[in-house]
Amino acid sequence: MMQRSDHKQKGGLVIMVLLGVVVVLLVVAGIYYLLQNKGTLDKTNNYIQQNTTEVDDSSSASPEELDQDLKAIDLGDVDADFAEVNSDVDGL
Repeated sequence: MMQRSDHKQKGGLVIMVLLGVVVVLLVVAGIYYLLQNKGTLDKTNNYIQQNTTEVDDSSSASPEELDQDLKAIDLGDVDADFAEVNSDVDGL
């Protein structure tokens, strides 16, 4: 009777040790994975930062100039362009 109890205890101990080893391996693999990807993320962030440019606000047009440019845009006959769309909407 004692041998079975000892065998079960040893079996439970082996399972616990195996689970502990698996957990440690998963943690080590996770740390390795994060460290490998950290270098990739840093390179990506550097690439993005190198390609950004600042806008010079000193050369912006005044609101009056923008209004003149807006009025100078030739849109053609917008009502004629949307006549077909209006007829389709009215048919719904």
